[in-house]
Amino acid sequence: EDRQNDILQHGALDVGEKLIFSKQIRQCDTYLRLGEFKNGYFEMSDVNQKIPFDIHCMRICVTKTQKEWLIIRSISIWTS
Repeated sequence: EDRQNDILQHGALDVGEKLIFSKQIRQCDTYLRLGEFKNGYFEMSDVNQKIPFDIHCMRICVTKTQKEWLIIRSISIWTS
């Protein structure tokens, strides 16, 4: 494909607890870094055994600037 380098070069996935509501935004009170993206992908098994709380929020953090575009083609989340 033409845009193969348009991936997240440097990033991390954070998960949060204690959802906070306001008129314009919903976000979590605290976040925990779950891990780093590698070649545009993040994958982890048994998250519920590694995190001591129920996950209410997720966020993708870009940790460094990059020259290429960033195209997010899909986000897949499985729960048990």
